[in-house]
This record gives sequence, structure tokens and C-alpha cells, in this order.
Amino acid sequence: MFPACVKLNYCLQQLAIKYPMIKFLKIVSTEAKQGYDDVALPTLVVYRRGDLFKSFVKITEDLGTHSFDQDDLEGLLMRLVALVV
Repeated sequence: MFPACVKLNYCLQQLAIKYPMIKFLKIVSTEAKQGYDDVALPTLVVYRRGDLFKSFVKITEDLGTHSFDQDDLEGLLMRLVALVV
């Protein structure tokens, strides 16, 4: 597993506690899509009301750093109005 993926999973676990009305799920990329390229990791896919809202392929580029934390991720999702209960 990639360190940025582990960090993303941890941040999402913390956000799931903070936002209990939002459903957070995870899946190993190669289980979601056979042959998923590691260069695209970590990837975050956001759905709203059952529809694809946004795909963050290599989310570290959207966050601007590999040393992101929960606040950085929460800020990005808030700006995109993805964390709306």
C-alpha cells in the first residue's frame, strides 16, 4: 500500500466520525477496476445523491502536497460543497 493512500484512508476515517450523516466507503483500486494504474493513487471518488460528483485522480495534486492532513482534505471537500449533510 502507498503511504499517501494510508494517509487518505486515515483522514477519511476521521471525517466519517465528524460527519456521521455522510457515508464513507473504501475499496482497493484493483478490486474496483482491474489493472488500475498505481500512478493515479491515491484516488477519491465522490458521489452525491447516488450520482458521480467528482473524481480526484491522484488527489495529492488537488491538495497541492503529499504531506496533507485531515484539515487539508476537509477544506478541499468543503470548497467543492461535497461535505454537505
